[in-house]
Amino acid sequence: MKILLLVLAPLFMTIPNNRVDISWLDGQWQGLGYQPYTSGEKTWTIDLKCNTAKDKFTIEYPSLDCGGKWTVVESFENRVIFREKIQEGIYNCMPTGIVIVTRVDDDNISYSYFVEKNGKRSLDSFSTLKRIK
Repeated sequence: MKILLLVLAPLFMTIPNNRVDISWLDGQWQGLGYQPYTSGEKTWTIDLKCNTAKDKFTIEYPSLDCGGKWTVVESFENRVIFREKIQEGIYNCMPTGIVIVTRVDDDNISYSYFVEKNGKRSLDSFSTLKRIK
């Protein structure tokens, strides 16, 4: 029995350092969000701070007076999928969503925000953010 457990144990363990390097996201990013799929196009400011070494991703939407945190769902070489949870100003923004960030180059990333309904994702808003720090 002990031998079987030793053989099967690696199958159920996750290695914490096996995530793809996403350090290209480190720093502060800003831009203007666009939500064209509502009655009358809406825009708002976006301020994203990323510290991949500490696994800390904070998001603020200053013009909407709300903000929160992002948690990595999945990462790839040039793309990261996050779950967003608004913690401040929760009545001013969608409380949760999925954000896909894609690296454009060293100083620009694309931001796509999706809402989930009945297990399906639909694009709600998007932006291109510029690294400011």
